[in-house]
Amino acid sequence: MNRVISVLLVLVHAIAAVGAVPWNDEARLVSDLWANAGYDAETRPVRNASETVQVALRVDVFSILNIDSKEQVITMASAFNMKWQDDRLKWDPDVYNGLEYLSVAAGKTWYPKLIVMNALEETRLITDDTEIFVTSEGVLHVRNNLGFKTQCHLQQSLFPFDVQECWFVVGTVGVPSGVMRLDAFKADRPRESIMAISSWRLEDLTVRGILSPTCIDAISDGEDCHRSSEAMLSLTLRREPKYHVYTVLAPCTIFTLLASMIFWLPNECGEKLSFGISIFFGFVIFQLLVQDELSDAGGETPSVMIRYVLFNFVLAGFAVMISAVSIALYHRSDGGETSQGFPTPRAQVGSEGHQQATLTQDGEGDAAQHEETTQSKAKKSWNLKKIAKYLDRVSFVVFYIAFLTYFLAIVVEVVQTPGETPEVATS
Repeated sequence: MNRVISVLLVLVHAIAAVGAVPWNDEARLVSDLWANAGYDAETRPVRNASETVQVALRVDVFSILNIDSKEQVITMASAFNMKWQDDRLKWDPDVYNGLEYLSVAAGKTWYPKLIVMNALEETRLITDDTEIFVTSEGVLHVRNNLGFKTQCHLQQSLFPFDVQECWFVVGTVGVPSGVMRLDAFKADRPRESIMAISSWRLEDLTVRGILSPTCIDAISDGEDCHRSSEAMLSLTLRREPKYHVYTVLAPCTIFTLLASMIFWLPNECGEKLSFGISIFFGFVIFQLLVQDELSDAGGETPSVMIRYVLFNFVLAGFAVMISAVSIALYHRSDGGETSQGFPTPRAQVGSEGHQQATLTQDGEGDAAQHEETTQSKAKKSWNLKKIAKYLDRVSFVVFYIAFLTYFLAIVVEVVQTPGETPEVATS
């Protein structure tokens, strides 16, 4: 019986021994680096506590998902590549049958707690379940694709021909720059595919290292102030204006050209004034359409589109007003004509021949006076009609001079005005 128990104990120990042996080289490497070496993920990967951990960060913005002009919010998708050195995770590939790479969860290692500082929602570049790529030289690599929203104040004075400067900051909270320093740089070039999936084109991406504008210490001044290391990424974005040109600016210009035709319609045409009023209300619709596209934030110069539509709106109102005056002048004489009756002669005491002669002389005088009055009114009516006609022609010329002058001024403003760069405190 004792022999049976001894044999069973030997078998149990043998099975336990076999189970404790890693079943492949990767498992053996993980056991040697973490379990046997006593790896502590809470401590920094430096031998000397005064040393600084250098974390390299490369940023690649590959999609501008949306820019909300009314809410002043930009939504983008970016790829973050990070790299740092951890000598505790070095190994000799020959000992592990040529194994040079290892992939583990970030929670098993020390990693920088980087976040997008000005994101509207908490956005961490690395979490515990993020995969980390480890090389035999002890270099850790992380690539993570993130979509996030940040506030971006849009300068809309040149909308829709505007160039915007948006930025976001990557850093840590409460880690001094002497403990961890962030070395950031951008990808080789902006992705051209951004143009195909949004109405914005990424022209440039600038990355620079800065120190946090505020101190980590609760109460500090001068050299005792500790600041964290951060990276500011500035995006230069140019709007693609084709949509707004086709849907707003081009129809608005056509409406303005149609409004000028009101000066060529004859004043006796009953639809002249209603034609102008119809075009005038068309501009009201365009004004509402443009207003819905922009932010209601005040304190800025109205955008190019707002000013252009408003100016054409004023021109259409000018055309309607001048047409009303022209029509009033043209028909001024129609309401002023009155019938002139011949006065009844007074009874005369005398011979019939003398009475007849008197009536004849009075009739001839009244007829001459009536004819003179009619000719005067006809001349006055002709002069008013001529004035109305000249008013239309002169107004037509003034209309086009004003339109072309303002149009050229807008073009010059769009071409010559550069984009503005936001001011951000740097180290």
